[in-house]
Amino acid sequence: QRINRPSDDPTGIVNTLRYKSTINESETYLDNISEARNFLNTTDSALGNVTDILHRASELTVEGINGTNSEEARNTIAVEIRQLQEQIGIIANTTFGSKYIFGGTNVTQAPLQEGLWVGNDLEMNLEIGAGTTVPINSSMRETIYSEDSANPGIYQLLNKLATDLETGDTTGM
Repeated sequence: QRINRPSDDPTGIVNTLRYKSTINESETYLDNISEARNFLNTTDSALGNVTDILHRASELTVEGINGTNSEEARNTIAVEIRQLQEQIGIIANTTFGSKYIFGGTNVTQAPLQEGLWVGNDLEMNLEIGAGTTVPINSSMRETIYSEDSANPGIYQLLNKLATDLETGDTTGM
């Protein structure tokens, strides 16, 4: 308040501008921290849904390998497993705001499209302090959609379970 013109106190003006800049920078970091927290909460919720689906798929698998099931019963279980697979696809394409949370740095495009993974495994980082960044996304390609046939992702595994039930081949389950 004692400075009306820059010539009143040139050092004071510089300090005031520096303080304002520091405050603005700190507010930006706080906004980034809040965004990271919300992004991670969305991720946590989505992964909780994946856990629920895996529990249900496990129950259905145990029920499906029961040798006393009729073809109709196996097909009914297969239909539910295919619905679980669809839910995994929806979860894979979960968004926070307008960003796909599991697409790596490709946040503008759904990572799972028409049964194929188009996301990447790169980390998306937010700066939460001067020179301090944190990753805010989780790479889910290998978990949800793995191209390794020896270790399929959840999406492919549910498809295989449903197909095995439909064909009556429950020996590999």
